[in-house]
Amino acid sequence: MAASREMTAEAVESAGEAGNALAEISVAVQRITEMAIQIATAAEEQSAVTADIDKNMVEIHDLATRTSEDAAVTTSASEHLSSLATRLQEMVVRFRV
Repeated sequence: MAASREMTAEAVESAGEAGNALAEISVAVQRITEMAIQIATAAEEQSAVTADIDKNMVEIHDLATRTSEDAAVTTSASEHLSSLATRLQEMVVRFRV
C-alpha cells in the first residue's frame, strides 16, 4: 500500500512537471507565433516599399528619356535658329550695299 502511494505521488509529481513543461512550451510557441507575425508584417511592408521604389525608378527613367528627347529637340531648334540668324545677317549685309 505504501508503495502504491509512493508511485501515485511520483505520478502526480511527474504529471505536474509535465504540465509545467507544457505551459513553458505553450509560452514559447506563442512567442514564436508573435515573431512570425512581426516578420510577415515587416516583409509585407518591405514589399510595398520595394514596389514604390520600382514605380519611382520607372518614372525617373521616363522623365530622363523625355528630358533627353526634349534636349535633342531644343538642340535642333537652336541649330535651325542659328541658321536663320546667319541667313538674316547675310540679307542685312546685302541691303547695306
